[in-house]
Amino acid sequence: MPEKNFPITGLFIVSSIFGGIIIALFDMGQTEVQPTVIMILVFTGVAGFLKSNLAYLWALITGLIIFAVIFATTYSGHTYTHPIASNIFGAMICIITAFAGAYIGVFLKWLNGKINKKVNKNKLSG
Repeated sequence: MPEKNFPITGLFIVSSIFGGIIIALFDMGQTEVQPTVIMILVFTGVAGFLKSNLAYLWALITGLIIFAVIFATTYSGHTYTHPIASNIFGAMICIITAFAGAYIGVFLKWLNGKINKKVNKNKLSG
């Protein structure tokens, strides 16, 4: 990892940690899973779009932090407004959702690059 990019990478790591905590805390008061899933997809999608070469890292950090917060609060006696799952490890599905969001962001960045290249090519030739 080049030293020049380290401050930005460090900022993304800290953002992924805080984002995971915020999403997990938000999930505690929800009765439905859809708002949490949308938050995970949007958060990791934006991170994947902005820094696509490390999309796997943003997804892994965010998903594991969400799971860790849910795991810790469940075993500390917190009662949720909705049951997490019959097995706490069912909450690890958030990692899959985080990876989906991150790589949707990577795909959108790739698609944006292709569209911009075509538009710029048409501007130069026309």
